[in-house]
Amino acid sequence: MQLKQLTSLLFIFSLTPLSHADAFAEMEADSSREASTYAELDAETGSCLTELRENNQRATKMLAVLKKKKSKIAKLEGKVESLTAKLIDRSGPKACDTSALNQRISILQNQNAQLNAELTTLRSTQAGNANQTQQALLTAQRENLALKQQMAELQNKLMLAGSKSNTVVQTVTANSLPNVSGIDIEETVDASWKSSARGFQNRLGQDFAYNCPPNGAVQNVYGGNNKYYVDSSVCTAAIHAGLMTAKSGGTVAIRIIRSKHGFKGSYKNDIQSNNRNNRYQKGFTFIALP
Repeated sequence: MQLKQLTSLLFIFSLTPLSHADAFAEMEADSSREASTYAELDAETGSCLTELRENNQRATKMLAVLKKKKSKIAKLEGKVESLTAKLIDRSGPKACDTSALNQRISILQNQNAQLNAELTTLRSTQAGNANQTQQALLTAQRENLALKQQMAELQNKLMLAGSKSNTVVQTVTANSLPNVSGIDIEETVDASWKSSARGFQNRLGQDFAYNCPPNGAVQNVYGGNNKYYVDSSVCTAAIHAGLMTAKSGGTVAIRIIRSKHGFKGSYKNDIQSNNRNNRYQKGFTFIALP
């Protein structure tokens, strides 16, 4: 295309001045045809030249980004090498100073020992106070039982003095009960007239108090002579033993026993008790209130 233009120029200069205007007109026509030819080529190729320019620009930008990333990678590699060197320096064996920690542990152990000692002292004090409270409670219970026994005896005497019946009532006072040692009331029962001693049969040798309400109904009794089987009504057995009446009620104390020869019934104070002939059975006997 350039060779053609040069040829046209040489041709123009070889012409006479009169024909120069025609020559320039012909060159303008050739330029127009070339422009149209380029336009036709762009239309046919889909403007590939424009796309190539854009791709070239993108490639230039990507190269610039890659250069920046390479620079960052180089900096990171430098940091990694520095950290690796520091780790290598720290990996060497170093002696740990545990003196402060050991001192702290020793202080805590001493404090723990002091707390344990204080706790032991506190428990001992509480145990002592509990024993004193229990002793005071038992003393109060004994005094209360003694007062109730005295009231029951007085009521019984008043009833006997005012009675017009010819029935002879064999009374047993607290002083006439068996003189046993070591009386210690373990539990006081607010009994009904059906209450027996079966619940305490496995507590041999222990003492219990029964509060029998007045105006009671007579129940079954097994045994006599101040030895009664555990299934006996304690309150009814107390009537049989002459310690109270059904009308007066009262408070009595019993001790759990074992009878080698069973329990023999008898008739006393309008109460007929039954026999219980099994040997080595558990029962109870009335004792004086402390």
